[in-house]
Amino acid sequence: LLVLLCFLSVGACLTGVWHKGDRLDSNQSIFLTVGLKQRNVAALKQFVSEVSDPRHPRYGKYYSLTQLTSLMAPLDEHLSFVINWFHTAGATAVTPTLGRDFLTVVIPAAKLEKILGVTMHAWSHKTSGRTIHRANTRDYTWPSAISGFLDVVTGVSDFFDYQRERTQVIQQAAEKAAKKTSSPDFQRIQGSEHTIVAEFMPYCLNGNKATLSSSGISCGTYGVSSVDLTLYTRINPGGVTHTFNAKSLRCTQNCMTPSIAVEPFGRFNASIITKYSNGDQSLPGKYTPFFQPPEQITPYTIRKRYNVPTDIQGTNKTNLMSVGEFEAQYISVKGDLYSFFREMGQDQETPIIHGENNPAKPGGESTLDIQYLMGVAPGVPSVFWSVSGNVRKGAYILEWAMQVNNATKPPLVTSLSYGDVELGFYNNYGSWKYIERMERELAKMAARGLTVVASAGDAGCTNVGFGGNDLSPLDKTCTPFRPVYPTSSLYVTSVSASFFTKNSLPVCNEPVYGTPIFPTECDEIGEVAVGISTGVFWTTGGGFSNLTFFEKRPSWQEKAVSHWFKWATTNGTGGKLPPTQYWNSAGRAYPDLSTVGLNLVVVWNGVNFPIGGTSASSPVWAALVALLNDARLNAGKPPLGLMNPMLYMAHERVPGAFNDITVGQNADALVQPKGSPWPSRCPYGFQTAPKWDPVSGLGSPNWGKLLDFAMKMRT
Repeated sequence: LLVLLCFLSVGACLTGVWHKGDRLDSNQSIFLTVGLKQRNVAALKQFVSEVSDPRHPRYGKYYSLTQLTSLMAPLDEHLSFVINWFHTAGATAVTPTLGRDFLTVVIPAAKLEKILGVTMHAWSHKTSGRTIHRANTRDYTWPSAISGFLDVVTGVSDFFDYQRERTQVIQQAAEKAAKKTSSPDFQRIQGSEHTIVAEFMPYCLNGNKATLSSSGISCGTYGVSSVDLTLYTRINPGGVTHTFNAKSLRCTQNCMTPSIAVEPFGRFNASIITKYSNGDQSLPGKYTPFFQPPEQITPYTIRKRYNVPTDIQGTNKTNLMSVGEFEAQYISVKGDLYSFFREMGQDQETPIIHGENNPAKPGGESTLDIQYLMGVAPGVPSVFWSVSGNVRKGAYILEWAMQVNNATKPPLVTSLSYGDVELGFYNNYGSWKYIERMERELAKMAARGLTVVASAGDAGCTNVGFGGNDLSPLDKTCTPFRPVYPTSSLYVTSVSASFFTKNSLPVCNEPVYGTPIFPTECDEIGEVAVGISTGVFWTTGGGFSNLTFFEKRPSWQEKAVSHWFKWATTNGTGGKLPPTQYWNSAGRAYPDLSTVGLNLVVVWNGVNFPIGGTSASSPVWAALVALLNDARLNAGKPPLGLMNPMLYMAHERVPGAFNDITVGQNADALVQPKGSPWPSRCPYGFQTAPKWDPVSGLGSPNWGKLLDFAMKMRT
């Protein structure tokens, strides 16, 4: 019923998030992306299966854009008919792509209203005020004369949020639901394996937020004089309290304490108390999970940990790599990026800018993506592929796919750090057409030898309480599990997030006899999955796709996944899998592998800043793939393309090709703000295991061994 309501009424889906404004002027231009029905889809999928399989004689013998167009494009007479129809209907511009299976259409609002029987309005987002031009309803159909040629059309009634907009919605809902208590909102702890800082929001005695300003922290007639941060560690189980004068705190949107030295790679619980100038003090604010200080990460760290020799860098000028960016996420090249290179001791390089960029407004996501793509793979030509801007405000991943497939020399590897739960695409577009078309566009990329890498999500297998949904409202419950797209696609490499710690073996996380609070001490640095259960404030994604109605689990991962099923039913938590009604055991399993995704140091707005997320792991892996491609191209071999069959083969045949990750689980989501009605932790999920698992995939890469394997393949 919910899906039907969302399809029939825009307002039913978007109440409280988007506000319908005035009807557009009749001459206001509307920009549409029109996907035309394609031919020979089954032949495309079969071709991709063959050219991606290292055992097949066709391996690496990719299509050119011309060959792919001949296979997939509509017949010439059909294309001409559609173009003429739009012109006759009043379109001012109709432009086909080089592949001839997409059109970009510009049409006056009044003409589109007449065609579809809708009214076009300026919609504004509740939290940001951002406006977008969309119809008043999703209850429309294209005329029968044209509908048979159309596959999917965007720009009429599709909406998507920026992550910062959705995060504001969560914060506002949490504040509304919160009980009026004086306890600080202890939001997160950050730092390195040696030092940490605590981030919190102080509250007043009446339960209202304190006012933060350059002159201090105020509660009206009284202020905040100091805070007590208490750390409960193995060495000091009774707690050690650090008192900070209010003037020593750094307060903007929240407050941060000065740095505190901690036991390297130690684990601890924490609480914080606010002391007021009137002599009173707050209730304690407790950090929800324990905290485990992770190692700080630079490109040098990544290359060292993943066995990339120090002298390896890109030299082949045809070897393009890129990051795909949306949501007005821009970069500062001459400021942040060049500063990053200086800070990391690397030579300065300049990316190609494709699309719009505003260097005065760099985004955190885009800054992270470009700096670690270029930092990990120096010398490889890079493209910042931006799908944003005033004209195409609603453009999303299908627009990006259209652009890439329209390029004569596209990037050979692209990292995508965006997505939504699979059902969000259905609810937003009224059918599965959008995902079905995206799958074909991603298959076209694979047919041309292109690699697409996607992040696995940052809120576990449930996605509950996550503010990063691009299309759909926040998910409020722990069940059912909610797989994320495009990382669940058959034609991308899905990447989960890990971090480096000395507590990387299961024994390191078991309590010492007689000390049930604190686990065993270990010495060797290894990797664990990011999660609340491992002392982080968010949880890496993973699970099984629900899209088996048009695709079954791919053969290249069947053996690895079957091994996990056998392990999970005999050695897993209580020898049990999560209840079957919450997930699709027959679906495409993800992630495929993990790379580090926590505490990566970037330069953002001129400041060194630690950032994390599977959206950090994705560009790291894309950079490592670009270095593999560079070696193959220099040896006269084709690029790796859809490399998942090769990865699972390497895992089976090459000992040590991946570093196994056996600590962590993804039942949890992320630490919620004070008063949030949504849970941080959930009862069901998946756990890490020897070999492949739906938390860490195959593990993290040993680049040197993967290079040897990639160079020994026959083409």
